[in-house]
Amino acid sequence: MSACLIYYVSLSIADIILNHNHDREGFTKCFENLVEKDPSSAHSLILLGDAYLRILNPELAIDALERAYKLDPNNGRLRAKIGKLFSLILSL
Repeated sequence: MSACLIYYVSLSIADIILNHNHDREGFTKCFENLVEKDPSSAHSLILLGDAYLRILNPELAIDALERAYKLDPNNGRLRAKIGKLFSLILSL
């Protein structure tokens, strides 16, 4: 199965788990599984960080995004996302 298809299926399942079952833990577990399958994937870690943000867990989101940054420090969109997240947290 291609990586794109795995991501698509995981995102679809995660969406169903969160929106229909209202299961935040199951939702994030879908993304944690992606990271477990390929811990060197910055993309998987970014998806995990976004998932934590979606369920309003900024601490775990920061952790995942910082791990992604270590793998892909030249990713401008990732740097911007981390910056916005820190700004948001500091404004609280």
